[in-house]
Amino acid sequence: MNGRPKLRQIRNAFIPSLSDESGSLVTISIDELGYIASISPSSPGDPSPTLPPDTIYDAKGHLVVPSFAEPHLHLDKALILSRTPTRSGTFAEALERTAEARANFTVEDTLARARRALKRAVVCGVTHARSFVEVDTKVGLSLLTALHQLYTEVHPHTVDLQLAAFAQDGITNLPGTETLLRNAVDRNNPTRAHLVASAPYTDPDPIRNADIVLDIAQEVGCDVDFHLDFLDRGKPWASDGDTPGNTLMLPYIARSTIARSLQHRVTVGHCAALSDLAPHDLAEVARLVSEAGVNVVALPGTDMYMWGRRDLEVAGGTRRGVAPLDRMAGQGCGCAVSSNNLQNLFSPLTDFDPLKTASLTCTALHLTSPSASHLALEFTTTRARQCMGLRPPGPELASVASAFQPGEPADFVVLMGPLSDGEAEAETGEEGEVIQGRHLRSLHEAMCYADVERMVIKAGKLVVETRKQRLWS
Repeated sequence: MNGRPKLRQIRNAFIPSLSDESGSLVTISIDELGYIASISPSSPGDPSPTLPPDTIYDAKGHLVVPSFAEPHLHLDKALILSRTPTRSGTFAEALERTAEARANFTVEDTLARARRALKRAVVCGVTHARSFVEVDTKVGLSLLTALHQLYTEVHPHTVDLQLAAFAQDGITNLPGTETLLRNAVDRNNPTRAHLVASAPYTDPDPIRNADIVLDIAQEVGCDVDFHLDFLDRGKPWASDGDTPGNTLMLPYIARSTIARSLQHRVTVGHCAALSDLAPHDLAEVARLVSEAGVNVVALPGTDMYMWGRRDLEVAGGTRRGVAPLDRMAGQGCGCAVSSNNLQNLFSPLTDFDPLKTASLTCTALHLTSPSASHLALEFTTTRARQCMGLRPPGPELASVASAFQPGEPADFVVLMGPLSDGEAEAETGEEGEVIQGRHLRSLHEAMCYADVERMVIKAGKLVVETRKQRLWS
């Protein structure tokens, strides 16, 4: 952390418009606790001469967006690709070889890698994150010990970090795992996890797996996060029964959530199999998911990489599955996207940059209109925070605009002009200084220029500022 005092005012901040590139140039006043006190149109001159100069930041007309959230990360197995290089690139390989590598993880090694990975996310503008932490009978709770140390280092002044105790390789097939999960979220455990999580599709009894996790959540009073419906299995969802087909388990989770009164406390990640549903089936699933208040977090960098592997054997082409979040959000479902992994077998090329994830989401889901660009950014900001339980549910608090209201946390990213297109239009600021770099004027543009300089603000405090330089010869 730097020694700079908290900001009390951000002047000349460009807030994007939903409909076009007009937007608004505003002054954001911040109270002593790090919340927005007021937002007013910017005017020439210094509107607050009584404030100390080092508590005022002049955004110089650059685009300001809510800071990013990553609701689905795996910090404990980040940055291990050099140890376990990919061969086939399949999910089975990733699962097996990562388990082999995990057996040799130490607390020190895990903490060092997780710290590097999270620092990368923060540099990109992430101030809210949920990380899964794997528990099994070989590593016990040692990885949770490492991630809890990271939690104490960054929470809440740099990152609001949530930890989910995660049974990656099953529960019913691995005696002792259920006990480890219970111990991990036990409220008497000083290094406890905040959520309980599993991947039912790796368990020979996925229904029992899910029931165990939901039982633990009810007993402890914690939230739940499942990895669900990741891979396509070739069978459609049956809507006329209480149990799902072999492909889709989401309806079962939604019904169980309602039956257990856990609405808005259950999140599911991946759900790439939803992309294979017929429109009427998807609408029925979305209706049930919305009623249950189950959040869906797609992971396009991983889901597109892993999905449709058997298509070459069957049809000669390969599908790319990403959950159709735009249509699900349209039916009232809580939705978000996230990066998932950083340089491991599940995501060899994924970066912890939500702008890149938003751009990839737009490509995968054909989101190209101005309103669609806003939706993609919501999936990485306001809607992502809703999926983490950090904002109340509902469409009225899902919009980017809703984050710029009095009483909202002063958590922002200033996106300061593209460097990639060779343009450096000179602009003159209020004091006559020359401002280099063309200003971004829309969220669509922001996703097109992921290499922009960024200033990250958490609760009014400057966390990190990235400056870049390019020399032409």
